[in-house]
Amino acid sequence: MENAVPSSVEQFVVVAASIFRSWRDEEPPRTAHRYFG
Repeated sequence: MENAVPSSVEQFVVVAASIFRSWRDEEPPRTAHRYFG
């Protein structure tokens, strides 16, 4: 992972953020607290 190309890292972050937003919109806040503390 240390040798990953910055562009790939940025793309991964963008995709992860998009998935997290969709998941957060679908799931209630309580579920998020249960997984993220």
